Amino acid sequence: MPRLDRMDRLRDAFYTPDVLAQKVLTAATIRPSSVMDPAVGDGSLLRAAMSTWPDVRVYGLDIDLGQIARTRTRYPDWTLEQVDMFSERSRAASATWKSTGANIDLVVLNPPFSYRGGQSKRVSYDGSDYALTPASTFVAQSMTRLAPSGEVLAVLPAGILSLERDADFWSAVATHRTVETVAEFSSTAFKGTRTRSVLIAIRPSISPRPAAVVDLPLRAHSCVELVRGRVPVHSLAKFSPITESAPFLHTRDLAGLADRVPPLPQAASSLATVGPFVTLPRVGRVRGEHIRLVRTPKSLVLSDCVFALRTENIASLEVIQTVLLEGLLELQREYVGGCAPYLTIRRLKHFLAQRGYCCHHVPASGSSALARTSSCESDMSQVHERLGI
Repeated sequence: MPRLDRMDRLRDAFYTPDVLAQKVLTAATIRPSSVMDPAVGDGSLLRAAMSTWPDVRVYGLDIDLGQIARTRTRYPDWTLEQVDMFSERSRAASATWKSTGANIDLVVLNPPFSYRGGQSKRVSYDGSDYALTPASTFVAQSMTRLAPSGEVLAVLPAGILSLERDADFWSAVATHRTVETVAEFSSTAFKGTRTRSVLIAIRPSISPRPAAVVDLPLRAHSCVELVRGRVPVHSLAKFSPITESAPFLHTRDLAGLADRVPPLPQAASSLATVGPFVTLPRVGRVRGEHIRLVRTPKSLVLSDCVFALRTENIASLEVIQTVLLEGLLELQREYVGGCAPYLTIRRLKHFLAQRGYCCHHVPASGSSALARTSSCESDMSQVHERLGI
């Protein structure tokens, strides 16, 4: 894949509209004496800050030297500097970065969203190292300039808090500060792109928060295997059967499933997952008709846009199907994302854990290894011990 170079990042320049910038600043709960935007662009977020607090000191950083020059011409009293936030050397050489220290009252930012090639950025935060998406990297680096009582208001890709790659970082932030989604913006909020975004507020906590203990109901059928399909629909031709075949199940086919599997495209049976199981989409908007119980033990090749849940027997599958349907509104809220909404393994496991299920992610293909496994027994006994059961 092509490297995410400096020109790639310059092309990811979708500046915050003034109307949206004003909405961002209304979320502040403090009266800051200093505000920093580490992706300042044309200065819209700092303009909104100046209009709200005329005496505030503002600091703006950006990788684009030409844009820094244009913004400096319009606002000669601002402290502006070219800095590559992804470069430790660039930050270390910045007089602005060094002079602000951990003293900024309010950080506002609309960082680059692009994640071309899935390349992560290495970041150290609170004594731990993380490999993060570019947007979360901006947040992590910016928080090193934040005063203990300071706040961050960041326009970020929708679904970033549930992105599995960044989940450990956001969990670490949440142990010391509150992290809250305070606004959602439509895919038309920024000119030139159609990406959904959210406003995330990071604020001081009164005290460090311990890890949450979920109050789990007890279920005799609590062990579940979670299977994520592996075959992309656009690559189906690559997986055409040579000898034995099995039906290929994609999201669009879920609504038509019943006790019998309808005629479907075929793929190599070596990629198939053995039923019975309950299906639901990984990508798209989940509806009740997608949550189907496939009773047949016949093997199916699952699209990478499909989840399957397996339990010990049909009776347990009927219960889990009912649980999913009864919690459909809550389940729908778990689907997030800047473009097509999607459900992560982590969020699905959490959703099921809240309903008393011990969920194990297993590879697609093959038969179930679930027969009240020792690992599941151990996991549930630990949960029960924490709850004093």
